[in-house]
Amino acid sequence: MSDRIAVMSAGRVEQLGSPSDVYETPTSTYIADFLGISNLMPALSTEPGRVAVAGREMTCVSTGATSGAVTVCMRPERVELHPASFVGDNTLSWDIERVIYAGALLNVLVNIADVGTIHVTVPNQGAAFGFDWPDPVVLRFPSEALRIVSTAP
Repeated sequence: MSDRIAVMSAGRVEQLGSPSDVYETPTSTYIADFLGISNLMPALSTEPGRVAVAGREMTCVSTGATSGAVTVCMRPERVELHPASFVGDNTLSWDIERVIYAGALLNVLVNIADVGTIHVTVPNQGAAFGFDWPDPVVLRFPSEALRIVSTAP
């Protein structure tokens, strides 16, 4: 493994940095999609650090003064899964579409209207999971892990 990586597209360096920097802070949808699964969601930037996703106001990491239509990104392991009774900031509510057992992990898919399928990765704790299809759930997107990314290239 390297301590610095470059992700290239069409002979151009798109992002250069440590593996964790490139994975955790992708600068574009291309980078986010290139390195593993990402939840890429259409949003409307209302002010720096504020977006509306499916009509819900959320705070996020913004790298500049962006306004209008944007894409926000969050990795599946950073999305929090809560019971339908949960109340908090940066949340969307919907029903579980599918739970996939993958040994050490459970992959939970939640298809949200006007957003798309949200992937949530949950560690397998060896006990009953507590959620199944079609349970209603609340997904929380911690603001420090929700990022506006460019759609280039």
